Formats: sequence, C-alpha cells, structure tokens
Amino acid sequence: MAQYSIWYAVPYMLLLAAFYFLAYQEQRSIAAKRNRQTLHIWCGVLFLFFFGLRGFVGWDWHSYYPLFESIPSLFHLSSSEFDTSELIEPGYIIYVAFVKLFTDNYHVFIFISVLIDFLLLHKIFKRYNRNVAFAFALFIGFSLTTEINLLRN
Repeated sequence: MAQYSIWYAVPYMLLLAAFYFLAYQEQRSIAAKRNRQTLHIWCGVLFLFFFGLRGFVGWDWHSYYPLFESIPSLFHLSSSEFDTSELIEPGYIIYVAFVKLFTDNYHVFIFISVLIDFLLLHKIFKRYNRNVAFAFALFIGFSLTTEINLLRN
C-alpha cells in the first residue's frame, strides 16, 4: 500500500456516516417527542472511541509526546518547565502536570483531553442545537484536523 491511499479516509467516512445515521435517528426522536439521551450516549461512545483511542495519529504527537514525557507532575513542577518553550502556554503546562498526577501514560492523557472536549462540545451542542448528533457530524466535517492535531485546542 502506498504512503498515501484513499483507504486511509475510509474510517473517517464511516465515522461521519455513523454520526449522520445518529442525526437521522435523533430527528425521528424529536418528531416523536422521545427521549434522546441514548443517542447522545452513542455520540459520546463514537467520539471517544475514535478520537480518544487514536494513538499516534496526526502530526501533533511529534511535539506533544516529548513535552508530555518531560513535564513532571504538578507537585514537582518548577519554574524551569515554563522556560522550555516560548510557544507553549503556561496553562497547558499546568494542565499536563495536573493530568500527570494520575497517569504517566500519554495515551490516557489523550483520552482525558478528548473526554473534556466531548463534554464541552456536548454541552454547547445540546444548548444551541436541536439535533446534537448532526452538530457532531458538522464538527467532524469542518474541524476534524483541529480535534486530531491540536491538543491545546
């Protein structure tokens, strides 16, 4: 298989199709005035499974993984960690150090970050949209690279 292949897009297309299917089901639930909580749970499961368990996909890990490995936990954080790079925000360093209180695993860190993203997005989408699954489909369609490549989003 070549370095670049159309087959690499298939998982993303399937994810988008799954969210469109959930959006269709949610629209039917809205019309029938049924509870949509189960559909929102499925949105969370899909989002967390796909993005939270992504491993070393994208380009962000080239810079974030060494940074994660070099930052100590919050209680061992010193001012020298804030001098490591002028491009890294102090808030992000504190966030990484806080997560390192619980785990030293970069993949768990990614999962926690995606979980926070999902919870915030779900809250916003639920407040301002009737169809949450469709809002997630649009988010994936327009902001996929943002979710994959920017841990500091």
